Amino acid sequence: MTLLNDFLIKFPRRLRMAKDWTTRDNGNIITRTFVNGKTREAARIFVSGIIVGEESNHWGDFIHIRWEPGAEGLYTSFTEGILQLKQAIEETAPESWQKTTETAYCTPMASEEEDAFLRIRRTALTTLGCLEYDSAAGFLPAHENAPTIALGAAVRCVVTFIREERLAVEYEDDSSGWAMAWLLDAAQINRCYVRTPMRKRPTRLNMCIESSDEGDEDETDDDEDRQSEVFGRLLQRAREEAGMEDDPASMECDSQRKRKREPSVEV
Repeated sequence: MTLLNDFLIKFPRRLRMAKDWTTRDNGNIITRTFVNGKTREAARIFVSGIIVGEESNHWGDFIHIRWEPGAEGLYTSFTEGILQLKQAIEETAPESWQKTTETAYCTPMASEEEDAFLRIRRTALTTLGCLEYDSAAGFLPAHENAPTIALGAAVRCVVTFIREERLAVEYEDDSSGWAMAWLLDAAQINRCYVRTPMRKRPTRLNMCIESSDEGDEDETDDDEDRQSEVFGRLLQRAREEAGMEDDPASMECDSQRKRKREPSVEV
């Protein structure tokens, strides 16, 4: 489980705000990126959690994620990462001479550890996907076409930590007031799920009918229901759901689906 935890949550040892910045909207928005203190490159943070809320405001669209204390190692890594973010935020707070009209944060600064959560911002560059696991505590059953953003879903996010400054007020003395936000911008959001049993999915039944070359022999005495090979397979599926033996054709479909190309995921 340790390897899985490390894949789901990983923070750089040290976060520092870069000395340079980028601008957009004619200089009215300034973005300062936090870098890995060791590599001096833009820090990539890998964080996961259960989606507990969604939010939209003038800063953008967000999902709120967290882990409950019962998640053991994940909860510990999550809360330790939040403490690291809070420290970086405190170290880059605006100077006393800077006129700041508003501040916003990627995590509540005054929250207790057990109430902590992270706000992940979705942007136009965020890619959505899914990651399938054979079994993992806390991951809901789903399938590859399930929506990535859904309350209760577990997600793994690849994010960049930034401080965004927006021009808010221009004063008569030519000074300016700025709104500042410490944000986690998502490059990727992938839903983590456990595969729904395929026999409960109509699409899988259709695939089996189309891809299997061998017909399944029906073992019931109801000859009137054997109108076609397709109907025989449908009947066999119904028998399987009733607790009888697995259909070899469905097992073949499982093998074919496992060979399906996985989506690109940053590690």
